[in-house]
Amino acid sequence: MNTATHFLVPLFSGIITATIVRSWIRNKCLRLLNRFREVGANDQDHAIPLREIPEKESWIFDRLLNSEVVVTACDGRCFLDEDALKRHRTRNHATRLIVIGVGFAVGLGVFLLSYFVFNPK
Repeated sequence: MNTATHFLVPLFSGIITATIVRSWIRNKCLRLLNRFREVGANDQDHAIPLREIPEKESWIFDRLLNSEVVVTACDGRCFLDEDALKRHRTRNHATRLIVIGVGFAVGLGVFLLSYFVFNPK
């Protein structure tokens, strides 16, 4: 194997793994959001009790609470704030593009360094 292959194999393995994990997290999050939509819990008047949310102990639910996508009403019931969800997705999309750009730049730098510095002529 040449130097480029030594670099590219772990890089692509990491990309594939990250994609699989991201898909799993996204599916879990969508299932939770759809549960709120199915019961019509989209405002304080239609909020559902916290005990009816099986995922209330999960970190995904905590993440949605912290980002204020899921809002807890005064009486301990929760509802989905669709406007906050749109803002959250826009913010995450911008962050994702920045991370991809930085990752690409670092990967390209490592590749060029390994190819031109460590490649025997």
